[in-house]
Amino acid sequence: MVSDRLDTLLTRRARRRLRRNRTDLAVLLGVVALGLSLGLTFLVAATSSLRGMDDFAASHHRESGHFEPASGKDVPPEGTPGYETTRTADVTGPGSSVLRLGPPRERINRHQIVSGRELRAADELLLNRRYAQAHGIALGDRITAGERRLTVVGYAAAPDLIAVRNSEIVLQPNHERFGVGFVTAETFAHWRDTARTTVFWDSSVDVARMSGTYEAAAVRDVQNNSRVQQAIGDSQGPRDLALLILGIFLVIIFALLAVHHFENRKREAADLEAFDLLGHRRRAMARHLRDPLAPLLVGWAVASAVALAAAGPAMDINAKLYDYPRMSVDLGTWALASLAVGLLLALLNWAAHRMFYPGRPARTVRRRRLPLARLRWLPDAGYRLRLVRGLRNPREPVATVVLLLVVAFLVNFSLSLRVSVDSYLEALEDQTPFSHMYVLPDDSGSSDDSGSSEGSDGKGPPVRETDEAGRLSTLYHASGTAQSVFEVPPKSRYFGTTTGPVVTGAFQEKYGIGTGDLLTLRSLDGTRTHPLRITGVTDETTSSYVYLPTGGLAAVAEGGAGGAEPGVPVLFTASAHPQLEGRTQSVGKEEIVSSGRSIVEIINLQIGLLIGLACLLLVLMLLALYRFVLGTQQEFLRVMRLNGHGPRVLVRALFGFTAPAAVLAVVLSQLLAVRVVRWFFDGIMYDFSAYVPVASGLGVPLLTGALLALLMSVFLLHAHKKMRSPS
Repeated sequence: MVSDRLDTLLTRRARRRLRRNRTDLAVLLGVVALGLSLGLTFLVAATSSLRGMDDFAASHHRESGHFEPASGKDVPPEGTPGYETTRTADVTGPGSSVLRLGPPRERINRHQIVSGRELRAADELLLNRRYAQAHGIALGDRITAGERRLTVVGYAAAPDLIAVRNSEIVLQPNHERFGVGFVTAETFAHWRDTARTTVFWDSSVDVARMSGTYEAAAVRDVQNNSRVQQAIGDSQGPRDLALLILGIFLVIIFALLAVHHFENRKREAADLEAFDLLGHRRRAMARHLRDPLAPLLVGWAVASAVALAAAGPAMDINAKLYDYPRMSVDLGTWALASLAVGLLLALLNWAAHRMFYPGRPARTVRRRRLPLARLRWLPDAGYRLRLVRGLRNPREPVATVVLLLVVAFLVNFSLSLRVSVDSYLEALEDQTPFSHMYVLPDDSGSSDDSGSSEGSDGKGPPVRETDEAGRLSTLYHASGTAQSVFEVPPKSRYFGTTTGPVVTGAFQEKYGIGTGDLLTLRSLDGTRTHPLRITGVTDETTSSYVYLPTGGLAAVAEGGAGGAEPGVPVLFTASAHPQLEGRTQSVGKEEIVSSGRSIVEIINLQIGLLIGLACLLLVLMLLALYRFVLGTQQEFLRVMRLNGHGPRVLVRALFGFTAPAAVLAVVLSQLLAVRVVRWFFDGIMYDFSAYVPVASGLGVPLLTGALLALLMSVFLLHAHKKMRSPS
């Protein structure tokens, strides 16, 4: 029990302590406000996006999968339950871009008008918003699509077109080069002769029965549809990253709280012992030493307010790439996340407080003395003293290494992510050997070993000397991920000599399957299998593909009707094909490369924030450690001065072996950062053919180490100057 008078005196003393510790408390406030603002903002934004897409998928009947019927084969009759057949045609749009047009879907993948109105007349058009914005097309504008003039009356989004990509081999949406639109059935009849057929199915369809009924090529279930999963992955990745950031900052905040309470406990030790002798409970005294509560509360309030205000703009960062439906910030997620973080802060402060202010006096433990004579092998007295102090109180050096490890990890992770994407973009241009890949119209002919794609009936396109025919099939790995399998001539001008099954370097790194290994691929329903003994690995690191010589799949097929897997005929060219350009689906090298530039712009913004915050945090952590060591070792410094030791020995006694600790932290954090970056990329695009290797080498850890060395040198020089001062 504390008297009112003593309580008043202790309260005044607590106010003086607040003024004395204002720098440390300001650092704590800054870390809480900045770190939690970033983590909460991206957590709320990503979770709101995921919930909005889930609701959109349910309300607009997202597909469970789709396939293209093999050439000349039938499709489900109109009105068959669980199926919807649609046709699309690629036409030339504004700025020589490609527009994929089709009539609106009635049952599966229904569209939503995000702005404007529905179609009413034959000369009207719905576009995806991002394509319209990229080309400066406003509602009411008339554009030329193919050979027709159409009026844009609305912007539309659909569950399967959130990531509007031309092909599975394109990494990101490229709205300057490709867009989608809906026109009336009357208008679409103009392009019916060059259209391709796609069949959607929903969850009521039995996939095995479907495969036995229809001969389907390019079969993809929704889990392997990158136009659906990419937008989901790009929200799940930031959500998981936000949780990681929150965890890192909570660890740092706990360390700062522990340092603060330890400093106060050391300063107030004599008073607490006196209060103990007077019969006052130590817990009653300690409540006057809880000054971190104010910066924690203010920082938490600021972080919560910033998260609520910034979650919407954060959602708009990814919206530059994706055509989201109408969505808003989920207030329930914001309230729950803010409350959970507030409770964790209170719990961390309580735990740090209890470490140094237990309810009863702590039992005194006699520590074994470590004579300096045993450390004579160290020539410098300062290093010997530092080692003795570390062995007597191991929590201090361990805490130093942990804090350096956490902050260095954040820096290494941010830099590794940035460098990996930049390296991927550079490699993408070098590793795309063809200029264009055309998906040939149905019944356009067959390919042979010579690479000719012109059918005997003359329906195929004219084949130039540099053109090369191939076939694309979609099969499934044991993990359930779809694989793009290309059948090409054995002596391909674009893909090298392919006498047997060959995988890319990206495929080997992703699945651990290389030369001599057995790779078994199957159809979606599992009725057909294709055991492939890998004969080689290419140098391609940006795409996860399998290459076989022409006819290679049929030669190894097992099971099913005839065993062969239906595929889609394609044509690789060294330049645009005049008879195919704008008349059939295609993807060009420039589109593939420029799609990578789109993601670089988004990642640069996100990672720029992380790098800036990590550097600021590094400065604050080193400053906190520096002030902590100097603030708690005043008596030690006084005794050392009386014994005639100079500034050099004193600095080494306080900060010796910090450089090896920093090197250890940088190395360990880089090893961890590489694995976390790989986890981050796989969380977004593991099911995709595109593959971003994690950058290796010494560049990132050397840069982090140089930054650490620079900051530590500044603090050590300041410490050396301070030691020379008589005070």
